[in-house]
Amino acid sequence: MDHLPQEERRLIETVVLKYAHVFHDEDTNDFKATAVVEHEITNEGDTPTRRPQYRTPFALREEI
Repeated sequence: MDHLPQEERRLIETVVLKYAHVFHDEDTNDFKATAVVEHEITNEGDTPTRRPQYRTPFALREEI
């Protein structure tokens, strides 16, 4: 967060410390998980979806 101004850094640090229990703890390598949300991906069938290629806009080429 060194690139942020002091005031913005202080605001973000406050939020991060308040919700520290939801972040990964590098010291203990403890990954947190939740059982609140379940996710399921359903497929329409066995055949893969095929889409034609499209050109990348010139303005986005450097980013890609």
